[in-house]
Amino acid sequence: GFCGYAAGFAIKRAAQAVVFTTGCLFVAMQVMANHGYVTVHWEKIERDWKGQLDQDGDGALTARDMNSTYQQLSNMLEHGLPGAAGFGSGLLMGLRS
Repeated sequence: GFCGYAAGFAIKRAAQAVVFTTGCLFVAMQVMANHGYVTVHWEKIERDWKGQLDQDGDGALTARDMNSTYQQLSNMLEHGLPGAAGFGSGLLMGLRS
């Protein structure tokens, strides 16, 4: 129930902060690359990150990878809770709020 909702809400806010920070870093790297200060190897970055995020090993980032990641997170957060079903539904509600 409530703990799941709170956890989902916190995860959503943290994810928004990560996305904002990543966007700012991307803009900063592009500006520095445009002015010749750095060379960014985007192919290597993509290859390294795709390898980390591709949960099913098919070489592509798909909804199955996202679902697998959600299931792993949900299982970790529900570990040892007596009302895991309530926590899971609350977590989903918190992520969607």
